[in-house]
Amino acid sequence: MANLRLYRDFYCINSNVSLSADTYTLINPESISAKVVISGTSQTIENPVVIFESTGKYYVELNPILYSIDNIYEVRWSVQYIPSSPNKILITRFRLHPLVVGHEIDIRLDGNDIRLEIMDSDEIRLEI
Repeated sequence: MANLRLYRDFYCINSNVSLSADTYTLINPESISAKVVISGTSQTIENPVVIFESTGKYYVELNPILYSIDNIYEVRWSVQYIPSSPNKILITRFRLHPLVVGHEIDIRLDGNDIRLEIMDSDEIRLEI
């Protein structure tokens, strides 16, 4: 199974009174780290490496085996924008949703495993 990628962009926002809109410029912070927790808890799932893609664009590769469709997760990005500044914690929340690939679906109901198989003839087989 392939890794999951979660992206984050970092901007400098410049406000200009004479312009009708703010300007956003991608920037590279001084330092960035990340950890993933179950939302609302301090339980760490993993500490992924933050990977630089291009100016202001970073991502983490997450191990899909560690995640369940039953939980909401948070990537807590610890960012230091300039040297000697305090770290700022930015949170990205995410949840996995099941995707059917092939002809089998595995689901759980009240702790019991259920196997649902979709046949080519539009027949559905159910095992409990």
